Amino acid sequence: MVLKVKGFHTCKARGTKEELRDKVPFLSRRENQWLGQGYYFWTGSDYWAHKWGQEGNRVISKFDISMPKNQVLDLIDSVEDQLHFRKIVDCFSKGALKEAYEQRFNSEICVSSVLTWLREERALGHDVFPYGAVRAKDSHAEKRLRFLPGGRREELNLVERHQMCVYNEFKDAAVTFDCFVHPAHFMDGYNGALA
Repeated sequence: MVLKVKGFHTCKARGTKEELRDKVPFLSRRENQWLGQGYYFWTGSDYWAHKWGQEGNRVISKFDISMPKNQVLDLIDSVEDQLHFRKIVDCFSKGALKEAYEQRFNSEICVSSVLTWLREERALGHDVFPYGAVRAKDSHAEKRLRFLPGGRREELNLVERHQMCVYNEFKDAAVTFDCFVHPAHFMDGYNGALA
């Protein structure tokens, strides 16, 4: 089974349409990346791509991302993958692995560090992380709406931030440029006329 996703990549507007067409998407910096170093995409809509970065200084490109489902750790749509990742995280919270983690990262257990650890183990030849991409969301939502009135606290989160990180060694096979969606003069068919 194949997972097909529309991904939107935001970058700084540094270069012409032609120059950027050959460079996007850009590999993230090594440090402080939610899902580790890779190619980041907003998924489902270009809404958050427009919110990310400085207005007037961004380019948004659209990509088709296609990967076998078993190569994607899907922490958005797969409860099974969420349970699997929770088991992995639980392993880091006890015993020798906990001590090694604390010594290495000197911090509490977090998504980024666990994924970095697992990816580095994979690079050493250990078969512990078969994934070429991770899909995740944070707890932010533009609107929260209770399902029922009264004391119950269950809420529907609206307009969540969904991201996908495709790791470097999987990018060429999985990610295909579609078009630019912002700014207007980068879009196909743009004739310079104002609406």
